[in-house]
Amino acid sequence: MARSISTLAILLGVVTAACSSGGGDDGTSGTAGNAPTCEEYCERVMGSCQGAVQQYNDRGACMDLCTFLPPGMGGDLSGNSVACRNFAATEAAETPEAKCEAAGPLGGNTCGTPCEVFCDVALKVCAGPNTVYANEAECAAACAQFPNDVPYNSEVVEGDSLACRMYHLNVAAASVDNAVVHCPHIGPVDLSNPSLPCNPKVGGTTGTGGSTTAGTAGTAGTAGTASAGTAGTGG
Repeated sequence: MARSISTLAILLGVVTAACSSGGGDDGTSGTAGNAPTCEEYCERVMGSCQGAVQQYNDRGACMDLCTFLPPGMGGDLSGNSVACRNFAATEAAETPEAKCEAAGPLGGNTCGTPCEVFCDVALKVCAGPNTVYANEAECAAACAQFPNDVPYNSEVVEGDSLACRMYHLNVAAASVDNAVVHCPHIGPVDLSNPSLPCNPKVGGTTGTGGSTTAGTAGTAGTAGTASAGTAGTGG
């Protein structure tokens, strides 16, 4: 009888341990040692963050970037990791305006600091022939100069901001071919190349050489062109 009771106690202990380690759909994905998968994170952030606070164009874009993020550990509430973003995405289901930036690529100063995240991904994605920054120090120095007053969402595709550069870095993460096109867009301002989407946008009618980047017409050049407008009128 005593032996039967002892055996039952052992079995109950095993069942209790198994139940306590099982992950529910609460954003923690199991025990503190298990990071959520990219599939789990992307499903959650795409469901929680939509409209004006949407962080990725689609699930594919989320998966592309997620593979370059540190996984972290289940239960992470801060630090640059998938686990932290997954937890923030869980909370964003109730308070998207407050939590979606933390759940997104730049981490919203909760899941990593913006420049920390940007440079970590940039050095991985834009490498080899697509290198923009030689090392972390160079990237950090450049990033410190990027305006960071534009809240990140998946529609910030142009203008001089860290958010714009992070968007193009996310697109570059999709493939080698994308990196060839989009890695040059994450660098510092280069006014000699007005086609760069994250250069400062001229809000009026005249750009360098008669081209406009955010107006309706090139009015002062000899061969006016408009990159975001309709016609060069002064050529």
